Amino acid sequence: MPETMSIERRMMLLSLGCEVVLTPKETAVPGALAKAHEILDELGPGNGYMLQQFENEANPKVHRETTGPEIWRDTDGSVGSTRIIIDVMIIRMQVRELLLRAVCCMFWLTFIMPYDSDTTVVDIFVSGIGTGGTISGVSQYIKGSEKYNMPPLKPELKTVAVEPREQMLITEAKGGVRGDNQGPHRIQGMGAGLVPKILDLDVIDEVIPVNSDDAQTMASELWMIGLPVGVSAGAIVNAAVQVCARPESAGKMAVAVIPSFGERYFTHPMFDSIKAKAEGLAKQPLPEPFDNTEYGFATPRG
Repeated sequence: MPETMSIERRMMLLSLGCEVVLTPKETAVPGALAKAHEILDELGPGNGYMLQQFENEANPKVHRETTGPEIWRDTDGSVGSTRIIIDVMIIRMQVRELLLRAVCCMFWLTFIMPYDSDTTVVDIFVSGIGTGGTISGVSQYIKGSEKYNMPPLKPELKTVAVEPREQMLITEAKGGVRGDNQGPHRIQGMGAGLVPKILDLDVIDEVIPVNSDDAQTMASELWMIGLPVGVSAGAIVNAAVQVCARPESAGKMAVAVIPSFGERYFTHPMFDSIKAKAEGLAKQPLPEPFDNTEYGFATPRG
């Protein structure tokens, strides 16, 4: 994997007994894929298998079968279904003056923006693009897909893709123009440096690029209201807030998938100041009857 991947990711893989091979950050995921193919060739026929998450049709398939139905069910798209959305809190994003409702959905967090109580089915779906599996599978399930025999449930669903502003390949693939200063970014899990083969570009209605600084800022804000997420989640929520701030989004329900947990990113630059503060903490003296000279202090009271 690229050398920019966090120490936590490396440690997790090493703890599972993996051999971790790093590749130059300048080549992003394509470089890592080229190295993986080289390793596979060196192993010889039958001695290795490459899952190919950017090409494997099992990736969007599982989201058509699980994630899509779950989002549809949890937003009351299925008559008579059990509503399992759990309201965690109402939070106020002070910078953007918007209210969000945080909900927990199985293995990821989603956000549902303020919506008309009479509108109980998802109107807007916001997802980052890593491998392209989530955004493709979910949208195919809800919008419908003749190719995969998916009847349309809500063909007017607006699907919004999120990618790093520093690497606008999906924008370009949709006919847009890439911005200036294209290159490495700090949003791990998105912007792999390629357009995934499994990505269904036809289901995407809009692409919103988010720069690394804005993604980090949003991720930090989410931490401060009790949602420990990674920087890719910051990018996705930043885009979702932009969409929900539009007049045409008033009264509509928006779901944004948050795919990352913050514990994997403590060595990411977004935590540099927190890391410095943590390392600079000093122990404090204890009250009576403790004798603090026993704990390295100059006097009994510290």
